[in-house]
Amino acid sequence: LMGDLPDRAVFREKGLRVALRPHFLLAQAVRVGDLELFNRVLAEHADNFKADSTYTLILRLRNNVIKAGLRKIAVAYSTISFADIAEKLHLGSAEDAEFLAA
Repeated sequence: LMGDLPDRAVFREKGLRVALRPHFLLAQAVRVGDLELFNRVLAEHADNFKADSTYTLILRLRNNVIKAGLRKIAVAYSTISFADIAEKLHLGSAEDAEFLAA
């Protein structure tokens, strides 16, 4: 939650590869700032995260996903409307994008 993503080698360790697959998918979503992917992985693996007692902690990563997406947008565009930000980040409305960007 400090903004650091685990090294990919952690997810490739022989004995942990299958067990950490849902976490790897979440890390990818955070890395690229894809809120839609994050929500899909969270929904598909919610039972695993609840069993691991990490579900509520993972919910807090949503803001990190949005921040990563905003960073990508800021690098690519010199000016962009809040409506376009909301569309690119799969947020509910332009007001949501304005609140997050402020």
